[in-house]
Amino acid sequence: MSLVTQWSSQLPATHFEQGWWRRETFLDDLRALVRDAPDSLAYLQAGSADEEAQAITFGKLSDACERLAAALWARGVRPGDVVAYQLPDTWESVALWLACSRIGVVVTSLRITAGLRERDLIVEGTGATLFIFSNVLADDVSARSVPVVALNDLLRQAESLGPLAPSDPAALGPDDICQILFTSGTTGRIKAVTHTYNTLFAGLRPVIKLLPADGPNACLAPLSGTYGLAFNVLAPLVAGRSTMLLPVSDAEACLDLIERHRVRCVSSNPTYLNPLLKAQRRRRRDLSALGAIVTAGAAIPAPIATGVRAEMCPVLVNVFGMTEGGVLCATSPSDPADRAEDGIGRPFAGVDVELRDQRPNGAGRLHVRGPSMCCAMVDLRTGETLWDSSTDEGWYDSGDVVQQDQQGRLRFLSRVADRIGWGHLIPISEVEGELLNHPAVADIALVGVPDPDGLEAACAVIVPDGAPPSLEELHAYLRARGMTEGYLPVRLAIVSALPQTSTGKVAKSALREQVISGGLSADSLS
Repeated sequence: MSLVTQWSSQLPATHFEQGWWRRETFLDDLRALVRDAPDSLAYLQAGSADEEAQAITFGKLSDACERLAAALWARGVRPGDVVAYQLPDTWESVALWLACSRIGVVVTSLRITAGLRERDLIVEGTGATLFIFSNVLADDVSARSVPVVALNDLLRQAESLGPLAPSDPAALGPDDICQILFTSGTTGRIKAVTHTYNTLFAGLRPVIKLLPADGPNACLAPLSGTYGLAFNVLAPLVAGRSTMLLPVSDAEACLDLIERHRVRCVSSNPTYLNPLLKAQRRRRRDLSALGAIVTAGAAIPAPIATGVRAEMCPVLVNVFGMTEGGVLCATSPSDPADRAEDGIGRPFAGVDVELRDQRPNGAGRLHVRGPSMCCAMVDLRTGETLWDSSTDEGWYDSGDVVQQDQQGRLRFLSRVADRIGWGHLIPISEVEGELLNHPAVADIALVGVPDPDGLEAACAVIVPDGAPPSLEELHAYLRARGMTEGYLPVRLAIVSALPQTSTGKVAKSALREQVISGGLSADSLS
């Protein structure tokens, strides 16, 4: 299957006329920055606690891009190929992303936490011709059928090569598919989402407006996802403002760096924001340089929002978006009725929203349309195109139920279908299907329940076959099959049978309520 060719050549002229799409690419942005200000700061790469942050200029970024492009070319990578990589969030990963553009190659970026099972599905399903990994993954990828190379080896090769000739080969154009992202959407199955530079640029324009005019800025989200791609990879190129790449897993170190380098804006989601708040409460830092904190998610728990405004930064913005369409709407700090914890704000200019199947209270199923919507969404297992830009006149069913007030503000209420997780959604059917093969599991339903921080986690509701398994046993079973760590259930409930709806489906909403209310006992790891 080729995901790269699944894109209509009929491009809406209005997107160009209104400035949402353009004739240039992000590589053109880099070239302009190198021409006008090659020594200006692009990235600050955080080191260890006793090391100074590494400063990367746009000139250095461009040189690394050209040399990595030459290294890829020397390895036989050609225009139209798909290169997959699973790498840490470093400036070299940004250079590699640009290098792929330089030689007309499509990027498939995997989260560093993706397990072997998920990795195999993505690499094989996208038809990748090369897999680039970090050295820590060497044992997992050594036996792969797809050619593999460690990033350090590729960087060493790039150092020995000169840059490519300016016109050889041709780079990707603004309307070529350049990126394949992934979502589990409303069905719980992993799907490929294809974007061009122009669909990514349209999703980036509202992001730029959220950032202060001076830097540095920082985003606590992986470069492999929509949010981190927009804030950490693309925004510095378009705005010419520096970004600091922070150690996401270490909240204490993050805050120290934010204070030391006078970071102007921090973007995150509640999963990362809450540890930052706790770290700030343990030891206060001077965060007076922060002009705004931007959080991404359908909703942010009120205690987190209140604490952030009081103890980190008074300006808190909640944005709402999706892998399929980028950032779509945001709350406004200047509107007291539009707090980050109360809703997802108003749609950005150029984004159309429509609430279908409306209920008496005005809530409806959110459909969106706009220039940032992806080209297509494809089932990785079957190759079936599930949605493309010609579907329903470009309208996309988000799978969310929202309410809209008279001022146009949107409030997230619930999910239409079975979805669990913050940031990266859990592919429910994949986890359930694997657990069904466990010898002690007769039936299984995965439901979303609040974790201690008010976010959403997975609870496995098991009908046992004989002696019930423990949560530790289920974790060991899933890990042995390469399941991504973040997909493992954090709670376990045992039942004699799964409740069903009138149509014969598992009544997951009832199960969820039983677990939350305590009517169904659910154990967690001690």
